[in-house]
Amino acid sequence: MLLDLLPDGWFWPKVALAALHLYGMVMLVSWAVAERTQPHRLRSGELELRSGQLYRAQVATADVAGIEVARRRDGQRTGLLLDDGPPRLAAGGRTDVMLRIAATVRIERRSENPWT
Repeated sequence: MLLDLLPDGWFWPKVALAALHLYGMVMLVSWAVAERTQPHRLRSGELELRSGQLYRAQVATADVAGIEVARRRDGQRTGLLLDDGPPRLAAGGRTDVMLRIAATVRIERRSENPWT
C-alpha cells in the first residue's frame, strides 16, 4: 500500500493521503450511481434533462415541438453525444425517446458551475 512507503514519523501526510483516497472513492461511487439518483424530471411545466451529475438542461414543456421513439441505440455511451446528427443526452447508454425542441436550450456542465 502507498501509505507503507512513507516513513513511520510522517503521521499527518499519511492522514492527508488516506483522506484523499477516501474522497476519491466517494466521488467514484457518486458518479456510478448518479443516473439513478438524478434522473430526468417533469415538474410544473418544465422538463429537466440530466445525464447524472455531469450534464443538465432545462426545457419548458411549451418549447417541446414533438416527441418520437428513436430507433437508434448507442450501445453503452452516456453523457452528451455530439455526432453528425442532433445533440443527445444519453442516460444509461440509451437514447430511446427523441424530443424536438423549438427553442435554443443551454446544456449546463458540472465543471462550469459546481454549485448547482
